[in-house]
Amino acid sequence: MSHQLTDCKFYLIHATVDFECIPKGTYPIIGSVGLLAFTAEDQFSQDLPVERFTGMKWRVLGFQGLPFGLTEFALFVKSNDGDDMGFTWIGTDVLGSITHFNDEGYFQFNLDLKAPDDELIGRMEVGICLVPPSLGRVKQQEYGRAFKLAAEENPDLLIECLLNIDGDSTLKRFMLNLCGRFYFDQYRRRGKSLDGLNQAIFVYGFATQYNEHLRSVNEVAIDRLSADSEDGDLQREGLEKLSIAYVFSFQQNSSNQDHLSIGISILRLLVQCCLDTSPRLAVVLTNLGNALRYRFESNNQHGLEDIAESVSMHRRALDKVLEPDVKNITPAILVNLATASRSQCNHTFDPELQAEWIFAMQRALELAPEGDERLPTRLAAAAGALERQFKQSKERADILKAIKIRERSVEITSPDDPSRPAMLSGLGRCWLYLYKNDDNVQQLDKSISIHRDAIELAKTHPDDIYAQTLGFSDFGEALMARFMITLSPPDFEEADKVLRMALEHVHDNHIEKSNILVNLLVMHSKRYLMSPGEKTLADVLDVVKLMSTTPSIAPKYRMSATALMANMQLLVHEFEDGRDELAVYAAVIDMLPEVAGLEQRVEIRHKQLEDLSLTMSLGIARAIRQGQIDLAVEWMERIHCWVWNQLNQLRAPLDGVRAHDLELANRIEQITHQLEIAGSRSTTVKPILSDILDISPKEGAHRQIILVKEWNQAIEEVRAIPALHNFLRPPSVANLLASIPEDGPVILFNINKILSYCDAFALLPGNNEPIHIPLKAKREDLDGFCKQLHGYLSSKGVRSRGSNGFLDEGTSINSNERGGRLRVQGGIMADVLRYLWMKVVEPILDALAYSPMANTCRRIWWCATGPLAFLPLHAAGIYGKNGPCLADYAISSYIPTVSTLIEKISKNVRYSNRLLLIAQADAPDLPPIPATSEEVAAVAGCVRAAGGEVMALEGPEATIGAVKSNLSSCSSIHLACHGIQEVGEPLKSGFELRDGRLDLSELIRQYNPHSDLAFLSACQTGVGDEKLPEEMVHLAAGMLAAGYRSVVATSWSIKDAYGPEVALDFYAHLTGGGTGFDGSRSALALHCAVQKLRRKVRDSESGLLTWVPYVHFGA
Repeated sequence: MSHQLTDCKFYLIHATVDFECIPKGTYPIIGSVGLLAFTAEDQFSQDLPVERFTGMKWRVLGFQGLPFGLTEFALFVKSNDGDDMGFTWIGTDVLGSITHFNDEGYFQFNLDLKAPDDELIGRMEVGICLVPPSLGRVKQQEYGRAFKLAAEENPDLLIECLLNIDGDSTLKRFMLNLCGRFYFDQYRRRGKSLDGLNQAIFVYGFATQYNEHLRSVNEVAIDRLSADSEDGDLQREGLEKLSIAYVFSFQQNSSNQDHLSIGISILRLLVQCCLDTSPRLAVVLTNLGNALRYRFESNNQHGLEDIAESVSMHRRALDKVLEPDVKNITPAILVNLATASRSQCNHTFDPELQAEWIFAMQRALELAPEGDERLPTRLAAAAGALERQFKQSKERADILKAIKIRERSVEITSPDDPSRPAMLSGLGRCWLYLYKNDDNVQQLDKSISIHRDAIELAKTHPDDIYAQTLGFSDFGEALMARFMITLSPPDFEEADKVLRMALEHVHDNHIEKSNILVNLLVMHSKRYLMSPGEKTLADVLDVVKLMSTTPSIAPKYRMSATALMANMQLLVHEFEDGRDELAVYAAVIDMLPEVAGLEQRVEIRHKQLEDLSLTMSLGIARAIRQGQIDLAVEWMERIHCWVWNQLNQLRAPLDGVRAHDLELANRIEQITHQLEIAGSRSTTVKPILSDILDISPKEGAHRQIILVKEWNQAIEEVRAIPALHNFLRPPSVANLLASIPEDGPVILFNINKILSYCDAFALLPGNNEPIHIPLKAKREDLDGFCKQLHGYLSSKGVRSRGSNGFLDEGTSINSNERGGRLRVQGGIMADVLRYLWMKVVEPILDALAYSPMANTCRRIWWCATGPLAFLPLHAAGIYGKNGPCLADYAISSYIPTVSTLIEKISKNVRYSNRLLLIAQADAPDLPPIPATSEEVAAVAGCVRAAGGEVMALEGPEATIGAVKSNLSSCSSIHLACHGIQEVGEPLKSGFELRDGRLDLSELIRQYNPHSDLAFLSACQTGVGDEKLPEEMVHLAAGMLAAGYRSVVATSWSIKDAYGPEVALDFYAHLTGGGTGFDGSRSALALHCAVQKLRRKVRDSESGLLTWVPYVHFGA
């Protein structure tokens, strides 16, 4: 096989020069014969020794090894004076014809010797040997035979010959690698025969001394692997080909998961040992990235770790091929990066990954060389990225551009190309998306017509599963869209048939299976709503059950499918008994760590939880109706404020662990610290390639996944200690009740929309079980009040501090103030508070047998969820007629979860008397709030008079850096400034200072266990996200997560005229008239300050707007 032998290392044995064309007596005096050899990378030259003979001949003695990777070389003759006299060129055509070796691997041939002007001046006889003479005659004969077998393309006899050669040498490893190549050729030529592949695995394994059971090589082989030598090159080549063979084996049979894992192990070894300067490193990184993606998509047993590492490897590969000129970025690596980013994005819904995927594909398309045979595929991939972008942005220009690209990919793909059906299918899908945007039926008809063409063409490629799968899936989605218009049974039957055909073609782990099942579910659910019945319901449940058990489906979809199954079966009473029903809801809860785990950034976790509230409130309602009160409370505690609970778990005290295993406790401490930082990083939705591969922020995602794995392993080690087997497990009701504070109950709520049940639970100190309190409120009423109150407050212009709102009845906002000129419109606030009293609070107080307070300081902690999380429970009452109100019965505080309260009150830390006081009256681009100066002056004087210390930062001094540098030394903080609530990305919420925003992510990173009180004298710091009613996504809860024991916040903007007054009264009560600074009295202090303000402004609608927004969170 001549083209293989051109890669050998040749040994030049001799060169004899005969000037037979020159007349006697005129021959030149030869000084030397030189060698000029060209390799794939460079060239080298070497002068060879010359011995003079009589007559017309000279002979070169000795031998010279030519470089590995030889392409062609020349011998040239020089005179004594160094002048070029003649040369003979030995090109690839000559080398390629070398097939006739003697038994010692020796070959001799004659070539013309020409003068520099190309005139023939003689002949040159050249002797070349493939076996170095230094091996000795016996080895020369053995290897000579091996080379003859190689030339005859007989790998079976060649490997037999090589195995019989004793010892180890570079040449032997070269020949073994050569034999492996023969088997690879066999594999490709014979229809991807597994026989050739298995032989290649055996040969490369033998050549590299790789042990697949140990997943490693011996020490000698490791040394060779790291060497910058020909031996090192051969070892790396052999292992690289071995890894490819194992991956190919998996691709031939997806049940060969072990072979894929072996391939990954080899590639990791190569990455570890490969020279950083090796030109093959980028290829190895790319192969590793692809192999990891294959494993993630086929068998997600390693979770997100595989796909995150895959993305990381492709980024590293891209980094290795970057040149000063960005156009030298390899398009193939960009495509691989885009594919891996897409795969991870489909599971995590991370906008950063989506941006990277889209940008990488577009960049790959821009950099593709002219005439690139892979251009149609890359065009299709770029169009796919635009389609995903369109689904997010709804920008019509995106899908129109995608259509043009798809049309181009179809145009340049020949009719007999196996990929053409997939190209047509993609074009049809684009037209479907355009129809969904424009609602133009002609566009849908065009989509269906293109899909029919694609399906017909796909029939000519029955073995192309990819084309079949995508074709049927996309076609089925288009037919489903038509059914949604016509609602005709024939259209339904055709769409169902096509989608089920797609389902048959795709294996369980294929990513497309998710899309097919989602389309089937949507269509069958629509039919069930049209024609409710046992058959239509059974069809829906069949799809749902399949979705809930398919591993390739994103965890969020699997959880949603499981929840839908529970909800639909509940509605038609399909469960045989309550245990089956509750088991399904329990399964939904068990999926939470996978759906919104620590591997993800906080805002991504919040996004994943948006659809959970309805299902879990229904499950809790069913547990209550079946008498499982303890289970219902435990579920509420587990799912409420899921993300903040995760953060609290990371900060769990390690005293018990430290007493048993100091090293383990220290390791957990280190991991959790890094996880806090990784999880609190905020998103930057910009492609990493826009700055020529700014990798470091993106690598944080992969590191975060590794940290979660290490953390889980460490927690399991703790639980293996008998005394700590419940470490960080969800608390039982008994444990919660045992830790409730003595001065008041905790009230939890469950409000279900489907069954219209509203329930409260009271956890009282000293009780052995929760008290269940059915409420009179209706979910639809509470939802309506939320909407009315939101609109009412917006119309009043009380969404930011500095807008004066309404000072008195009939007073308008000045036209130059935020909010415009508005008038008081009536008693919406009073109506809301009256309803909350009569339907929610009064029944709870009656169940607790509470009467109005005298001089006691009774507390109630509200764990409000659902619509109650956005309504002022603490101010419930009947106002205007001296009616009852909650403030007459108890002092109210809000908490995210019972565990949060227990953690805050059980803190065994010493708090300082030092207050960090921050005032920013003139933040850039925001309305001025001049009363802040008066406020901080009054507060500072009050605290100092009580013996406390104050660190005041005002105006230009109130910068982000100054605040951060003082946080650790101050146990409490008072912020008189603008607060900004970023609902979609809560960690970007924060406080506006002179040089920018001090955001929540930074405050969380500055976590101080000695933090006591945070007074947020800013606007709407206690308002959450209506999409996440269970999560308390606001600044006040964030400050609790940042470590503060108690937080004073506002539900809407406070009037600048009263802010200093409330703050001064609050601190006067807090310091106990000069007895010291004690944050544990913050709830009572706020209660007293607000009641004083209430007496001043009264309970008119304007007065309610003034005092109701003040709220207390925490202990």
